[in-house]
Amino acid sequence: KLVNDVNQKIRGFVFGYLLSSLILFFIAWLVFFLFGVEQSIVWALLFAILNVLPFVGAFLGMIPPILIAVVQFGTFQKGITLILICITLHLIYANWLIPRTTGPRTQLTPLMSLMAMMYWGFLWGGIGILLAVPMTASLRSIWTQYSSLRVKDKIVGNQEEEETGPIVLTGPGEI
Repeated sequence: KLVNDVNQKIRGFVFGYLLSSLILFFIAWLVFFLFGVEQSIVWALLFAILNVLPFVGAFLGMIPPILIAVVQFGTFQKGITLILICITLHLIYANWLIPRTTGPRTQLTPLMSLMAMMYWGFLWGGIGILLAVPMTASLRSIWTQYSSLRVKDKIVGNQEEEETGPIVLTGPGEI
């Protein structure tokens, strides 16, 4: 049961990322197409794929369509407008779309996902950020699976209550 739960969470995470990237691809393609960028489907695909990479992916994905727009239209104004559009798309993707497509499948809240990315990113850098959510979801599955064995009481250090029973105070005069 535990292995199936972990597999389901990892598959859900991968599916959520693929779904988010596919949505980003279609929106970026539509924006690039309406903006008039040549070969917009290629640049939208590159933008969507590179957005998966932590830290640098969004910026690397922006460079080709922006350069193409500047060369194609001969003005930096179109390039700056496209930079703002790409940044907006990335922010929507990273802060709204990813949590909504991966969160329900991994059963992690957005806050827990953010904390996991900070922790694993601190330990392992970019790879840690990329793997933070599936690793934390897997650890959560293990935690909930073995909570019936009172693992959490041993980790937290609540062994005294188990042996002697809880201390119950009923009123101020009974201390």
